[in-house]
Amino acid sequence: MFETLNAIKARGFNDKAFCSRFRAKLDRFGAATIFDFLTHEDRLRFENETLRLRAKAHRYDTWYNPFNERKPRMDTIKSPSGFRSRFCLYVVDGSSFTDGSDLKSFYRMPAFLQLMQVLSNDSCLRRYMDTGACLNVTFMGHGDRVGWHFDTCDVVAALVLKVGRGGGQLHFSTRDRTELCQSSAHITDVVNSPTNHSFPIPYREGSLVIFRGRHALHRIGPVLGPEERIVALMSFDATAASRVTQSLQSTRYVRSSRRTKSS
Repeated sequence: MFETLNAIKARGFNDKAFCSRFRAKLDRFGAATIFDFLTHEDRLRFENETLRLRAKAHRYDTWYNPFNERKPRMDTIKSPSGFRSRFCLYVVDGSSFTDGSDLKSFYRMPAFLQLMQVLSNDSCLRRYMDTGACLNVTFMGHGDRVGWHFDTCDVVAALVLKVGRGGGQLHFSTRDRTELCQSSAHITDVVNSPTNHSFPIPYREGSLVIFRGRHALHRIGPVLGPEERIVALMSFDATAASRVTQSLQSTRYVRSSRRTKSS
């Protein structure tokens, strides 16, 4: 159905040497990229689907302290006093994808789940059970950004469908979660001096970026230029009952939240 999955097999992603190198990057940096993961045809196919869904996108624009939220299976973060991150982007959440969706079909394919288990070195990894957050698409225009934060799931797969004209760089902290939990000063260092305490993860159109969502502090820098950056995010977790926090359900994933309340 998808040429990308045929390419996965042809390029030998089950090769032990490749997997070992990829896992080493993932463990060291919290993220790693497979360039040209999507075939040209599949990238256009997915991009066209997202453009058809663009009218359903919800504007998420807020300042808040993401470290104050109590998240499942996450140690308490000692955040700096008065700290707030800026989050501004458009989101199409998982409830907007029909059973005929190509992106949804790709996310549900056993071969893709197996690939994620192999590359993350976690055989217990499964698709995220939260229907609003398991699969979503983000649109980011000029000036849009996502501030420093941790995700609520173990692993995220980002399919880069369109990069725009500039900006939108993905940055990860050089400090791991254990270290960040010990002192708010560590987060202050990252936030105030990102050049010294973070590094960019490169990507281009068609890339697959895999990162350890709940374990790695990361942000997306401001997007520059008139063209939107479009990324499909697919979430995975080792625990079946994992969900996003209540505040995210009522803001970023507002459509699925309202649907749940009205049902």
